[in-house]
Amino acid sequence: MPTAIDNLLSRMTLEEKIGQMILASIEVSRMDAGTREFLRKNHIGNVILFGKNCAGRAALAQLNAEIQHTVMAENGLPALIAIDQEGGCVTRLRSEATVFPSAMVIARTGDPANAYKVGRMMGGELRALGINLDCAPVLDTLSGPAERRYYGKTVQSIADYGCAMARGLRDAGVLACGKHFPGHEQTGADTHFGFVVDNTPRDTLMNSCLTPFCRAMSEDLASVMVSHVCFPALDDTDTPCSMSAPVIQGVLRRQLGYQGLVISDGLQMHAILDQYGAPQGCVQAALAGCDLLIIGNGGDNADPTGKDVQTPCIRALCDAVADGTLPMARVDESVRRILACKLALGWTMPARDAASQDWSNHAALADALAETGVTVQDSHGLLPLPAGTLFIARASGTGTGVTEGDRITESFAPLAARRLGGQCAVYHTVEELPELADVCAAAPAVVFAFGTREEAAAAAQAAEALAAHNPRFCAVCLAEPDALQHYPFAASTVSAWDRTEPAMRAVCRALANPQI
Repeated sequence: MPTAIDNLLSRMTLEEKIGQMILASIEVSRMDAGTREFLRKNHIGNVILFGKNCAGRAALAQLNAEIQHTVMAENGLPALIAIDQEGGCVTRLRSEATVFPSAMVIARTGDPANAYKVGRMMGGELRALGINLDCAPVLDTLSGPAERRYYGKTVQSIADYGCAMARGLRDAGVLACGKHFPGHEQTGADTHFGFVVDNTPRDTLMNSCLTPFCRAMSEDLASVMVSHVCFPALDDTDTPCSMSAPVIQGVLRRQLGYQGLVISDGLQMHAILDQYGAPQGCVQAALAGCDLLIIGNGGDNADPTGKDVQTPCIRALCDAVADGTLPMARVDESVRRILACKLALGWTMPARDAASQDWSNHAALADALAETGVTVQDSHGLLPLPAGTLFIARASGTGTGVTEGDRITESFAPLAARRLGGQCAVYHTVEELPELADVCAAAPAVVFAFGTREEAAAAAQAAEALAAHNPRFCAVCLAEPDALQHYPFAASTVSAWDRTEPAMRAVCRALANPQI
């Protein structure tokens, strides 16, 4: 007896099937004719949102409603609308929504229930706005320095907090996606920008690194995102995991028994783009066993010209089926999973009151959690800061067109100066810092803020020269606390794990009252 999925599949053309396997991006925050035509002519079944699409609650709810209407009218099926909303630095949706702390901050609370609360609240906001798939939580394990996107430093912590986050999203009606199977960034390299090989032994991968994924899968994790990292211990052909049948079909499907959706990482990332090209990467990922292919033009790998990089990927997939490279049976296998997911999920339209829902309790939780991410070292008694303190920090990325990551928030310097009654200086390059020598010397104290290790190291020499003009010098790290190793000359230090506004407010409270 044919099932509902059998009946749907039998009526679909090749182009419609390929469209169901696509997570495409769009360039707008308000639907227009060109975007509607792109979705329609390519039979796009799903959309992934980036920061450029998020222009406030009302606009985003309207955009998502129009995406659903367009996709439903063309395909007769609802869309999966996805977003990367982890919290902390990976927070696409910021305008009029809650910016929750990073995974590491939540793990520092010592209570996995906080991860559940964040997942439930975050999921509630996403679902109200019409988003039904969150590319979170990160379930990767650490082998090097602590990183803010990870739920702690141990396999147990990552499993406990990551699974709690996934349950919270699920209970809010949002599909969770554990990433980046079987691991990512353990080498310190980043597949957004190049080809990465990780030589972790197979025993370590199977008995340690995969533990959080296995636990989440046992708790009905809806989807898994596969990384572009090469793991020779799992596939000795130096093939990225996202394009590796031994990893996806061998380890994930057969050995671990996972039956949910498998999603590729972004196929415009340079690990794929530079070695294979995105169109060939899509074909190889589908052939290897990925169900959903992220071909979107967004995030760190957005084409700055806005060129259509997605249609060639869709065309390559159709051509590969036509010439026999990509078997129709492999396509049908993925489309069946996608259809089953959509039938179970239903048509998830934005809430009518999405623009006016009261999320103040979400913001209160975010602020409270942010406090746990702050560490103060003040052996010289510089804190609390005197009135008139000079705050120095890099400019926000908003002025240079940045739409993703944590540099789109206000620079720390003006925010802190406003909240603590001081003065501020914002710089764009370290070459500008020597010009601040006189104002530093005249200030009652100086606070110098930075984010990443790279940023901290680049500015350290110039900052030390400024500290020579004023020994009442405090270094503030807003992203990677171990970057403070470059500032041994500072009289006091304050660190957090995020450059988000809740984290910056928590740092300001610590500067004003280090005992809290």
